[in-house]
Amino acid sequence: LGASICLNAILALYCVNLRFMEPLAYDRGQELAMLQRKDKQLLAQRAALEKTTHSLIEQKNELLQHYKETEHVGMKLQAYKDKLKKDAEEVKNAEEAAEILMQRLAKAQGDTIAAQTKLQAEKQKLETAKKELGKVEEQEKQLKRTQRTDRLVRALESDGSNLSSEERAELCHDC
Repeated sequence: LGASICLNAILALYCVNLRFMEPLAYDRGQELAMLQRKDKQLLAQRAALEKTTHSLIEQKNELLQHYKETEHVGMKLQAYKDKLKKDAEEVKNAEEAAEILMQRLAKAQGDTIAAQTKLQAEKQKLETAKKELGKVEEQEKQLKRTQRTDRLVRALESDGSNLSSEERAELCHDC
């Protein structure tokens, strides 16, 4: 009997224990629902991450394209800078050449003015010489007339017999 009571007591304890353990029992349905919610959350996070990854890849491609364009523009800009430097050097050389030409022009103008002044002086001398020559020629004409007149007077004083009529006409005509 002692063993039977002991066994009944253990059986009663086991039943009571099962009653208390029932709320702690493993609920598969609730865990499955919880896992499904977590799975949905993870799927949503995965979709969001894939979308973000896709967006980042697109941004990366756009940035690479922009970088290529920027690099191309940079090369064009550098070529333009080089051309500007070359043009600036050509302008500087042209300015120097223009300065030299201006100096030569100023010298040539000075030489021209000096030559014009000298030419004007020479023209004045020529005019003066022409006037002097005209006076000398006039004096020569006067002298010749005077000489012819003197010849005519001598011929007439000496009776004019040694002069021919042609010579007399010529002497009279000259006077």
